[in-house]
Amino acid sequence: MPTNYSLPNQGQYTFTDYIGINSADPQHAKRHLFPSILLNGGFQEMPETVDMHEIPVETSGNGFGTPKITMDGFGSGRRRVGMLVHVLAEKKIYKLIPQGFYGNGGNNGLTEWNALTDIQKYELLSPTATYNASYTPPNNYTESTPTGAAGDCWVELEFGSDGNPISAINYTQSTGTLEVVLTHDGTGGGTPISFSKVVDKYESALADTTTNVPTAVGGFQTSDTVAGLNGMTHSQMWDKLLFPTVNPTGSGAFANLTESYNLLEAQSLINMNLTPTAGRGTLSNPSGNWAGNINDAYITDISSGGATISQQNLTTSPPSTINALTYSNYPVVLGENKFKLWVSFDQGPMPLDSTGADYPGVRYNLANNPKTNTTEFEGVFPIYLGKADGTWEKRGLVSQGANDIQCVQNYAETESLKHKIAVPQVMVQGGDITIELYHPTLGNNPSYPNGVGGAPSVWTKTAGTFTVHANAVDIDYWIYEKTASTALGNTWIVNW
Repeated sequence: MPTNYSLPNQGQYTFTDYIGINSADPQHAKRHLFPSILLNGGFQEMPETVDMHEIPVETSGNGFGTPKITMDGFGSGRRRVGMLVHVLAEKKIYKLIPQGFYGNGGNNGLTEWNALTDIQKYELLSPTATYNASYTPPNNYTESTPTGAAGDCWVELEFGSDGNPISAINYTQSTGTLEVVLTHDGTGGGTPISFSKVVDKYESALADTTTNVPTAVGGFQTSDTVAGLNGMTHSQMWDKLLFPTVNPTGSGAFANLTESYNLLEAQSLINMNLTPTAGRGTLSNPSGNWAGNINDAYITDISSGGATISQQNLTTSPPSTINALTYSNYPVVLGENKFKLWVSFDQGPMPLDSTGADYPGVRYNLANNPKTNTTEFEGVFPIYLGKADGTWEKRGLVSQGANDIQCVQNYAETESLKHKIAVPQVMVQGGDITIELYHPTLGNNPSYPNGVGGAPSVWTKTAGTFTVHANAVDIDYWIYEKTASTALGNTWIVNW
């Protein structure tokens, strides 16, 4: 007799020997007895998963029925614990294992199964099947509510020698590592066991691992040693040889300050407009800006004669916008009016080399601050030139550093009307100016302080004052006037 189950001992029909096909039937070799789909358990074939889920269990009685378990305690209807079903559409074989038993979400076994009621076994054999949950005379039945899913009791059959078959084989090319992953932790659940081994790595045959690469080639340098190369995958070796590591570059963060004045009359009051701009530069990898967002900007007066205005803090808007500066009633000073822009940025993104490794050596750091730039214009007093009506007019402004300044006197001289030039005393360097008569092809002729060949000059020098503008009154000038007439309009060259 079986140890752990009971044999059926009754049925509609009983037999004392095998059931067979009549051998006298000419077609007996082609006949069959029972379709597999009519068996209680065993091995069955189903077209699709839904057909497997529809394999019936059995109830008896009225209403929704009372669960009926086979006499051996392991089946109901056409289902039986341990049966196999081949689902053709999936090309897979499933076994019926009640949930919580024999590795299907738990490790309950025979003892726990035998302790179950028929209703509990029925629900585990077919988690979506229903039955009479309650009965109220004379004929009112309440259907049970299934709590499981159709697939809860079906487990894919996996072929393996130890019941823990391989579920995945993974190869990581970058490290040359082969990983074999099993199905579970050896108990039917938990974290799957995995085994890893580096199967693709370089190991030099040289015993002396301090040996250096004799000649630099590709990405290999003479500083590389056997010890440093051992353990690299062959892919890494080829990549280093053919594709040496390329380091990133970062540069170009800047500050720029501009204005549009060049030359202005000294001591005049202006609404000074200074235009600052800034840029964060370029980083090669990752492609983008080298510096971070702008965080501070200001302008200082660095004129050589001393600061006229205090530090001007500017409004900034990330990532790199700086508002222009307008300074009202700025008094233009004689000589240099020079201003400096100071800009600071946040730390930039971390550069990466061609392998994706951090490369902090070219990162924009706070030590790269500030970025600066200057702009300047010059304050001067104008040269005055005589006019045909005997009055004065301003010549266009020229820099203190200008040479060969052309002074055009396009009117004929008379006994009472001579050419004359007035030069601001403060802009005369070296004690006095020189005046030459301009000639475009033959060269200029000396005229002051001496004439040609050292002859006496025909110019006189006297002191006088001019009101240049409302804020520059009684400015001292040297006035140079001809004493001998040339009777022609001429151009004179002045150097101071």
